[in-house]
Parts: sequence; structure tokens; C-alpha cells
Amino acid sequence: MATAVSPLPAGAREWRRFTPAQRVGRFAIYLLLVVAIVASLRTIEVIPEFLYDAPEQVVDLLTRMWPVAWSYYPRGVHAALMETIHIASLGTLLAMLLATPVGILAAHRLVPLWPVN
Repeated sequence: MATAVSPLPAGAREWRRFTPAQRVGRFAIYLLLVVAIVASLRTIEVIPEFLYDAPEQVVDLLTRMWPVAWSYYPRGVHAALMETIHIASLGTLLAMLLATPVGILAAHRLVPLWPVN
């Protein structure tokens, strides 16, 4: 047999997920977000005619992309692709070289100096 849950005594506190200050802060953030979206929609210049024929443009693009013309790859794509991969690799290596000393300095067990970490 199920027992009925007794109501809270008069002096008991009720749990709430957010404090009143947090609720006001969240409301302010949501309001700013809505204001930013409305302002951006008012200032953007979208021509409706371009949206109406967008599906036709996508179909045209996909029909020109398929089948792939592999004969164009060696003379038009390969050099640019290799340059992109080289730039990405060098950027990753540079980021690792710069992040390693910062990470070591931030580790409290390795460098227990309070001004550093």
C-alpha cells in the first residue's frame, strides 16, 4: 500500500535549481541573445529571389561535380592540396612547441612556484 507524501512543514526550505540572481542573469543573457539575433536579421541583406532558386543552384552544382574529373587532379588540385597539408602540419608543430613549455610551467607538481602557476 502506498503512503501519501506529507507536505513540507511550514519552516522547511524549498529547493530551487537557480537562485534569483542566477535567474535574472540567465534572463539577461537570453534577452541579449534575442536582441543580437533581431539586430543581425534587420541588417543582413538577403535577396529573396536568390533563396527561391537555391535548390536549382544546388542541383546544378552537384551535376557539374559528379562524376569526378580525375584527370584535372594532377595539374590543378595536387599542388594546392599538398601546400595545405604542409601549412597545417607546420602550424600543428609550432603549436606543440609553444604549448609544451607553457604546459610544463602550469603543472604545479613540476614547477611549484606560485608566481608561475
